[in-house]
Amino acid sequence: MKHYSRLLFPLVVLLLVAGCSESVSPTGNVGIPLGSIEGEYGFRLNGNGYDSGTPAVNEGQASLRPLAGQGQNAAQLFISLYFEFTDGTYGRVQVSVPLINPQPQTVAISSYTIPATFNATAALGYDSLGFTYYQSLPGGSITITKFDTVNNLVSGTFNYTASQTSPTANPNNVISLTSGYFNDIPISQGSYQQGNIAAVVNDSAFTTNDAGREIILANLDQGRFNVWAYGQGIQNGEISIQSIPLTLGTYIVKGPSNFSDTTSYFIYENRNVEISTQDKGSIGQLTITKCDIPNRRISGTFQFTGTDTLGNRVTITSGEIKNVQWEP
Repeated sequence: MKHYSRLLFPLVVLLLVAGCSESVSPTGNVGIPLGSIEGEYGFRLNGNGYDSGTPAVNEGQASLRPLAGQGQNAAQLFISLYFEFTDGTYGRVQVSVPLINPQPQTVAISSYTIPATFNATAALGYDSLGFTYYQSLPGGSITITKFDTVNNLVSGTFNYTASQTSPTANPNNVISLTSGYFNDIPISQGSYQQGNIAAVVNDSAFTTNDAGREIILANLDQGRFNVWAYGQGIQNGEISIQSIPLTLGTYIVKGPSNFSDTTSYFIYENRNVEISTQDKGSIGQLTITKCDIPNRRISGTFQFTGTDTLGNRVTITSGEIKNVQWEP
């Protein structure tokens, strides 16, 4: 997964989901171009066409979070579609829609000013003449063509118009986004049946389990597994384990000389205090006990000791990766 710090605004795609943990998808993705691959998306912006093709530099992202006050199974699905045109202008498309159930349906897009928990909304920001932001006007629509809660993939089509809201509001500056689609965008954070990552950090429990959705990001890069686990409750730090071989076995992790190395490495961060296997005297061990490549699931154990940026010794024991799914 690529991260774009230059795109400053937050993702605003939300889906209310109340449903089961079974795959829900139609017989075909109507409106998705034939031959589209997993993770592909595209649209026309004021007549200028864009298609991501093979996801590489520009990617679509999705995540799920619990939605308070809307029922036990309700959740927010956030999606971002990054783009860059041949002239160098770049940005991010955002679309949001509330769904009672994870199933195909069409919803009208309303004004962005209406609360997104009850209405479909959309936005866009891109570097045209300086970075400019737009928010949806009434009249568009979004169709969810597939919502797969087993493989954690979502597809759909959309179109809308939006007016400029920043850096200054200009209701007469309206953009038109048509022929929008996204095909099998992975839900990479808070997905269904994601598993859990747990450990003991200096005698305090660390877990991603919050009795709701797991806050875990996981992907592959050049054939190696990377995971970011966000702790819930008192021990709310982040454990990151990078460049893990997809092969059963035990690995001693001493850390690379820099982050471009292919050696596996650990990072633990809490309240801006960090330890890493890059630090002198730090060492970790990782054992991969299960690697289900067809279903993109991995399990294992880990431990780590090191000195944080304040000079304190940190010990991580009883680390466990429990059936975590990575995005395609």
